[in-house]
Amino acid sequence: MDGDARGPDWAAIREAYEGRGETIPQIAERHGLKPWAVSRRARLDGWLGRNTMRKVDRARIIGRMFGLLDRQLVQVENGMKDAGDKEVALLGNMARTLEKLIALETAEQPKDERGGARDMKALRRSLADRIDRLKRG
Repeated sequence: MDGDARGPDWAAIREAYEGRGETIPQIAERHGLKPWAVSRRARLDGWLGRNTMRKVDRARIIGRMFGLLDRQLVQVENGMKDAGDKEVALLGNMARTLEKLIALETAEQPKDERGGARDMKALRRSLADRIDRLKRG
């Protein structure tokens, strides 16, 4: 037990809890507590949730969105006769979402690293052209 006669070392327990390196039962056992006691203290004191994300990887999300858009565009292009307004509208919405993500990513990049933004804009234009061709049939 890491605590002494005064009780558990809640600062150390919180650090372990928010660090996510151990499970709650492991933390509890190491500090001589029951898992429910650790969970209760975390809830009452407002510790960071164990399932929250600390930082979003926008570049990874943008890459996944491009991949998803590309696969869906290929599917729609291959089944051009079956593509309806619903599919084209979905692709348009996805392209707008992607555009917003790219704008966020570009705004956060230092000015000297924004050359990649031109590449992203070219890809975005290419996707927009493909969607326009689909709309026209």
